[in-house]
Amino acid sequence: MVELALVIPIFLLLLIGMVEGARLVAASNGVSQAAREAARLATVQAAFVGASGSACTAPVCPASSSALRSNALAAANRMTLFVGPLTTGSLYLTCSTLGSAPTGAWTGGNDCASANASGNVVTVRLVAPIQALTPIFQPFWPGTIAGAASMAIP
Repeated sequence: MVELALVIPIFLLLLIGMVEGARLVAASNGVSQAAREAARLATVQAAFVGASGSACTAPVCPASSSALRSNALAAANRMTLFVGPLTTGSLYLTCSTLGSAPTGAWTGGNDCASANASGNVVTVRLVAPIQALTPIFQPFWPGTIAGAASMAIP
């Protein structure tokens, strides 16, 4: 019985640590997949920002760049499972002209109305908060996880 009392806390700590680690990996994969999905949607819709009537040949033509951001955020939220719903402050969406290097400064980006030509690049970065389920691991927890994706406008 003494051996059991010494081994059980260590065993439970390892078991809970493995569950927390697996949850962190799953959440990271989910946020990366959500960023890819948001980038895919943004590349498809970016060429049609502001288009209406016969100029709108896509299934969805966002009225403005903010509508494009809302659509991308909605697509990202459909893909996140292990993190809560993402807010507009979690999404960074940029449209860059072909051949321009990314700046690395993750700001709100430009409005995607001026750089929405075919071949230009849409970059999406998502930052999601995440907390440990058990307080014992909270000091070692990253607090946020991020995922990013870039795709060319067709």
